[in-house]
Formats: sequence, C-alpha cells, structure tokens
Amino acid sequence: MLAAWLVGVAVPALSQPVPPPDLSGAYAGAGAVAGRADDDCTPRFMAGIGVEAPTQVLVGRNTVVLADTQGRSVRLVHLDAELPASLTLTRQGYSIGHWDGDTLVVETTGLPSRRTVVERFRRVAGGSQLESIVDGRATLANGPRALRTLEPTCSQQALVADAPRRVAPADTAVQSHPLLEGSWKMAAPVVQLRTRAGQLPPLKPSARQDFQQRHAGLQTDAAARDKAAGCRVLDEPRASFQSPGLDLVQGADMIFIGYASWARARFVPLGDSFDGVAGGRPGRWRAHWDRNSLVLEGEGFDAALPMDASGLQHSAALRVVQHLTLKQNGRMLEIRSVFTDPETFSRSWETVHTYQRQTTPPEDYAGC
Repeated sequence: MLAAWLVGVAVPALSQPVPPPDLSGAYAGAGAVAGRADDDCTPRFMAGIGVEAPTQVLVGRNTVVLADTQGRSVRLVHLDAELPASLTLTRQGYSIGHWDGDTLVVETTGLPSRRTVVERFRRVAGGSQLESIVDGRATLANGPRALRTLEPTCSQQALVADAPRRVAPADTAVQSHPLLEGSWKMAAPVVQLRTRAGQLPPLKPSARQDFQQRHAGLQTDAAARDKAAGCRVLDEPRASFQSPGLDLVQGADMIFIGYASWARARFVPLGDSFDGVAGGRPGRWRAHWDRNSLVLEGEGFDAALPMDASGLQHSAALRVVQHLTLKQNGRMLEIRSVFTDPETFSRSWETVHTYQRQTTPPEDYAGC
C-alpha cells in the first residue's frame, strides 16, 4: 500500500556534506601589491593585521597555518577547538577557528591588549584573491601564487605566478594518512649527533681531523662557542633534532614544519619537486608518504653551517632522508634520519630521535 502511494512521488536526495574550500596558497599581500615593503624582522602576521604582508596559508586536518611567506611569523589556528582555561599573553595570542560556509572564522585571545579579535577569511574574485575582514575592515591579497623559495631571510621573497592548486581538503587519501599533525616536544635537545648505535659519525680521515680542530676550538674559545642554546636561529638539518619542540600540519599537497623557539618554519611540498634553492640555509626539501611514515628528503644545504653544536661539519653534497612515524598509539613521534655525504662520511649513517605529543597550547612564534 505504501509502495503504491510512493509511485510517482519525487523523493529528495540526501544532501552530502560539502567540504570547506581550500584556502591554501601563497598570496602576494595587500602591502606588497601597494609596494610597501617591510624589511625588518618584526613578526607581522598577528591577529588584526590580516593579509597586509605576503601570506602563506595551509589548511590541515585540524589546523590552519597563517604565515608570512618567509616562515618567520606564524599563527596556528586550531579548528573546532576550545580556548584553554588559562593562557600566557603573547603578541600573537591563541587562535581557534571554524568554518561558516565558505568562510574561515578565527577568534584570537591571549593578546597583550586582553581583547578578543575576530577575523574572517575567504576567497573572492573567483578564487583569485584572499579577503580578510578584521573587526569590519576588509583587506584583499592577490593570489594564490607559488613561492619561488622560502629562504629564511628578513627581506621579502619574490613571488611567481602559478595556476591555483585545486585540492579538496576532504580527499579520502589525505584523511587516510596517520595524524602526525600537532605539537611535539623532545625530552632533551641533541648537542652532539651520534649514530643509532651510539657511535661518532663515520667521518673520513681528513674530515675527522677538521672536526677535532673545530670541536677543540668550541671548547676553548668563548667567542666561537656555539650559541644555539640562546637565541641563535638554527636551520636544517640541525633544527629537526636540536629544537625543543616542533609543530606539524598536514595539508593536501604540502607539509608545514615549524620551530616556535626560533620563529622558523618551512613548507615542504608533497610530490617529486623540491622546494627552495640549492645552497640556501634550509636546503631544498620534498616529501611523500611511505605506508604509515612521512618521508622528508633534503639536499642543497649551506656547507658553512655545522650539523650540531659540537662542530660536526658537512659538504654541499649532504643529503638527508627523514622518516616520521607515530609510536605508542600516536603519543610519540619517531624521526629516523639517514645522512649521506660522500665527501665527508665514509658511509651513510642514521640517528633516531623521539618527540612526545603535547596537549598544552603551542609556543608563540614571535621568537626569543
């Protein structure tokens, strides 16, 4: 009887949840478009500034990264999260966000002004611009564009036009990867690199002699002593095992790795292409997934920078492969690093370092 009544009646189709738009991309910035360059090192991407500076946006699974294009000034927006009961006041505050249709709504508190700032970000003009509305004031930034390099200097980097990335954040392949995203902390930063067996790296005879001289000089010369324990900024590959903590965000086609202690960050593309420029301080990186591990490949490092605080050197031929794997039901992150440098080491060697997942608010990226 019921079946007969349904004949000829249009039954509405069940609506499918619409994934939020992917705001990911590099935007030239309203200030850059107007020709207003800011060459000092003051973090500029703070709550209330919007997209005045060239901005990199990365939408992760639980976090949205808003950073200047040099990775020096970073804000992490925690999606569908609650504000912590207590917060330390910082220049960038603590941001939570949610999607309102095609708009990312960001609420930031924990600022020195003790006020709450509400911002709204969305793509307009057919996706060619990012609009930010802060307390009713709208700013437009041209983009999305691709970065030529993320060289961590104080001057702005050149942007080159590129086709917008068309990636759905809700891609099932993205959701199927292990959730490395979050804040991680190392029990004790590494001062001197050792192999997995606890031995010194397999230096070639000439490199060993050079290392012994460097190491002795660091022990006796106060002026030359390594200052990484203070505010000296570290670059790759050293930062990944000497930083007290790191933040990871998983995008659809890019990985964010941030070191709040030194206000440093890098965006590593997923795929076959390396980012950056050979000989740059952070090197050139790319990433891919190997089953349950995220694999980072780096090369083109600055040979003038030591690998650790003991003075361990390397040549321009250094290549680093890091495997990031979750352990202990996601509570621990293991980073296994393999170093290959035929000009410095007699063979490839590896180290293993671990980080613990943090549940407290991450550090401020304003630097020390």
